Formats: sequence, C-alpha cells, structure tokens
Amino acid sequence: MSEGGTVPGNPMTVTPKRSFHPAPPLAPPPAPPPALVEEVVEEVVEEVVEEVVEEVVEEVVEEVVEEVVEEVVEEVEIRRGR
Repeated sequence: MSEGGTVPGNPMTVTPKRSFHPAPPLAPPPAPPPALVEEVVEEVVEEVVEEVVEEVVEEVVEEVVEEVVEEVVEEVEIRRGR
C-alpha cells in the first residue's frame, strides 16, 4: 500500500506513507589528468605494437624457413641427379 495502512494478511503491521523523491542526476566522474591519460595510452600502444611485431616476425620467419627448406630440397635433388 502506498498510502499507508495495514499489510494484507497481518492487521498488526502498519506500512508508513511513502513519498517519492527522485535521486538527483549523477554528475559525470571527473576527467583523469592528461598526463595519466597520455601514460596509459603510451603503455597500451606499446603493448599492441609489441604483439603485432611478434606476430609479423613469426609469420616472416615461417615463410623464410619454408623458402630455405624448399631451396635446400631442390638443391639436394639436383646434386643427386648429377
């Protein structure tokens, strides 16, 4: 009951009258200091660059190894054929 009175099923309990006061709007959190933002951005960029470089290096190394193995196999086949 919003107007106060007894709770259904229990005549001894009285609910208080309720008034609705909406909460004030929340203020946005304060902006972090620019130096902190710059530091975090630099760290994140550095981590991403390191990950990308590692992936690219792995791919290039795999390609080079495959090419070298193919060349060695071809050279061995040529020398056996002599």
